[in-house]
Amino acid sequence: MANVLQGIEFKEKDLPPAAELVTPEHTMQWEYLRNRRIPEDYPVMTVIENDSVHWTRPQVVVPFTYNNEIVGYSCRMLDGRSPKYIHDIPHGYVFGTDLQRDAWQSTIVVEGVFDALSINGLAVLHAEI
Repeated sequence: MANVLQGIEFKEKDLPPAAELVTPEHTMQWEYLRNRRIPEDYPVMTVIENDSVHWTRPQVVVPFTYNNEIVGYSCRMLDGRSPKYIHDIPHGYVFGTDLQRDAWQSTIVVEGVFDALSINGLAVLHAEI
């Protein structure tokens, strides 16, 4: 996998202000992640008590990494209101490249980040390949 991605670079970015790791104490977020079969060791975040209108809603924030640096994120709101998602996706980014292993013979490519996380796959995130 590393040889295929040589020369690709993305700008490092910050997560939303006041982001913290989701733990079992974040009941709604924790249950959502377990129901989606997201591995407990993936660092999914939530935002607690921020002044911005979007960040006061219950949500989970999935960091996008490339070469182990944060380059964006996807935020999934959990309250059923719009917008359902807030994204900061670098142009040309494919989610999950940091999760792949050189020894693997193949991988599954899906559209969404939660589907990719649940199967250790890649997500194209509304983009064309």
